[in-house]
Amino acid sequence: MERVREGMRAAYDVSAATYSDYDHAQFEIATTIAPESQAKVRAAVEAALLDVDAFRFHIPHIRRAIETEMRFFDKKNAHVLEEASLTVITEGRIPTNAENLARFAAVTEDDVTRFVRESLAIEKSLLVINES
Repeated sequence: MERVREGMRAAYDVSAATYSDYDHAQFEIATTIAPESQAKVRAAVEAALLDVDAFRFHIPHIRRAIETEMRFFDKKNAHVLEEASLTVITEGRIPTNAENLARFAAVTEDDVTRFVRESLAIEKSLLVINES
């Protein structure tokens, strides 16, 4: 999204965030733009969301980062209890760290590509315009 802000000079600010839960996830891109830049910025955001090759390029790095976090992340007790409770509810038991790592390792680049194409489809997007 830096390309939209700096390269195209079409937005004053661009940010992205993800929100997830056990049964859904949300990916959000927020921009602050001049009204006359709206069409250009929307087209650039849609093009970025459809750039599956860019997502695939980052998969190995993201995979290593997630694996490292899964192996070494020191969680607070309250977070561990909350996560354990939800896991028991959704899966019936708490899997071992080795099981989680094996499950994660089984995800292929094709799985991620399919997920990106299905989840970030433009027809599933919601555009909210806040004017001030």
